[in-house]
Amino acid sequence: KDVVSKVLSVLNDCGPNILSIEDVLPFMPDVAQIDQFKDEICSALTSYSSKIDGYWKEMNECDQTCDALREEIGRLNDYNVQVKSDALCAFSKKSVLQGNEPFYIFPSGFVVLENSLIKEVIPNMNAKQRLRLEEVRNELSKFKVRDRNTSTGQDTNHVDSQRKIELQSELDGLIAAECPLTGSMMVNSIDRGFLDELKQTKTSTNVHSTTSLSF
Repeated sequence: KDVVSKVLSVLNDCGPNILSIEDVLPFMPDVAQIDQFKDEICSALTSYSSKIDGYWKEMNECDQTCDALREEIGRLNDYNVQVKSDALCAFSKKSVLQGNEPFYIFPSGFVVLENSLIKEVIPNMNAKQRLRLEEVRNELSKFKVRDRNTSTGQDTNHVDSQRKIELQSELDGLIAAECPLTGSMMVNSIDRGFLDELKQTKTSTNVHSTTSLSF
């Protein structure tokens, strides 16, 4: 009984955040009666019950979020956009309908030709992303050349078709994850512009100071 009292005293002094009843049970005598620490056991069970309720609540919230995302994805699958016949690329100002170049329409309403979009997003990519972008474009180019050389009416290999879809989807994710004019890229470009201007001003000041000292 004296050992049980000492163990429970240590447990109470440390608090539930440091020690729990499970941690000290191995130190209890084999002949100890459960009545001696039933309050601690009940407290632990109550704590577990509260945690389980919290986990259930989090799971329900996750389920609701997943349902909302599925609904949003379904809505986006049926999302249609009308492009005006005189629509121009937001960067190159070229007509997006008169040529054969692919173009992207963003929820913001901006329309951007693929090559112009790539030029805009490359400065915001890391080395790994740039390398992957080049690999995807090269592989897609090979498919396009192969398609042009394929005789009319000949069926395209199913594996090749699936691969092209995967590559195009990856390309879309790399360059069109967000609108280049309203997303984080625009914010980053503004910051980069200020930093470049500050660096240029500092360089000019240093050159001027050096020139003045030379006299």
